Amino acid sequence: MIKILIQTALSLEFDAVKEFLSDLQIERHPSTGSIYNKGTYNDNEVLIVETGAGNVRSADETGRAIEFFKPNYVFFVGVAGGLKDVKIGDVVASSKVIGFEMGKDDTEFKPRLDTIPSSYILEQLAKHVKREDQWKQLIKVENTNEPEAFVQPIAAGEKVVSSNQSVAFGYLKKYCSDAVAIDMEGTGFLIAARPHHAHA
Repeated sequence: MIKILIQTALSLEFDAVKEFLSDLQIERHPSTGSIYNKGTYNDNEVLIVETGAGNVRSADETGRAIEFFKPNYVFFVGVAGGLKDVKIGDVVASSKVIGFEMGKDDTEFKPRLDTIPSSYILEQLAKHVKREDQWKQLIKVENTNEPEAFVQPIAAGEKVVSSNQSVAFGYLKKYCSDAVAIDMEGTGFLIAARPHHAHA
């Protein structure tokens, strides 16, 4: 049986993942009291946890959950903001996460982007799923716009970028021009998963 850890930032994302699981149980971390839901999906054991928003919270919960559950695969699942080429309802599997807020603030800001690749195996699997194009059959919500899938970079920072007129959006277009989406957890998640050798 394969063990899969799925993390979300928000409860609505958690609930969306939970709908796909059967045989649900509540699990508690023995030392911290973190509360997880555990269930099965296609004969695989799945543990889900809500981390809260932000890279720091994501990193903290990722390391703790991996040590507790010892999964084969780790995913961070949630709603991201679109930067280019994507529309609401599309799915983006990150090929890498670009931590865009690191840098040196001198007479001008000099970016020191922190770029972390996703698992090669999971990136290859995402490309395969995209090519086969059967994933849309699992969508439970009616949508007049047929969603597309992307296996592309995403950017991650500590702020919600809610306007394409914002300073942050201009910065992202200039320094992270290959990113198609933005979130607030991806950098912390991948950094925390790296030493555990779980595919993330």
